[in-house]
Formats: sequence, C-alpha cells, structure tokens
Amino acid sequence: MSGKDYKPDFYINSDKSIAVQALSANSKSYAEVLRDSTFYIFNDLKLAEQKLQTVAILDDEETNLWSDVDFTLFKANNFPVLYWTQQEEIAETLNRL
Repeated sequence: MSGKDYKPDFYINSDKSIAVQALSANSKSYAEVLRDSTFYIFNDLKLAEQKLQTVAILDDEETNLWSDVDFTLFKANNFPVLYWTQQEEIAETLNRL
C-alpha cells in the first residue's frame, strides 16, 4: 500500500462499500494513463480495506479507445470493468457485489 489518500469518483455504501471510478478520455494515450492509474488506485484501496469492492466504468462513446485486452490485469484481480452504454449490466453488477 502506498499510503496515498485516493478519492474515487464516488462510493456506494449499502451492505457493502463499492468504489467506482469512471474513465473517460479523448485520446488513446490518455486512456492508457487513466487505465493504469485506476488499476494502481484499486490495488491500494483493496490492500487498505479488504471488504471494499471496486468497479471501473468506461465511457465507450469513443469505441477505439478501450479494448478488453487493455483491462486484463483488472480482470485477473477481480476488478469489474463495465461499459457506460450497458446500463443493465452496470446495475446487475452493482447489485451482485
């Protein structure tokens, strides 16, 4: 854990705590920066609070910026990656966590 004080875009507090990070970019290079920083934030948050769930929601209006391959590490660490246009999947995932 790095000891940094992270502020995800928002928290959902119910019977479980969920940190949500929304990723929106206008270039591939900035999308990569957001992806990498979000991954490190999620790792640090998970180490600090084991019960905290994390979710990344991608703005997929720019379809050429995000690919599933870009988020292999997220999936390997059980950090859900969702797409904004798939509202039902977002709701189901948040309810399931």
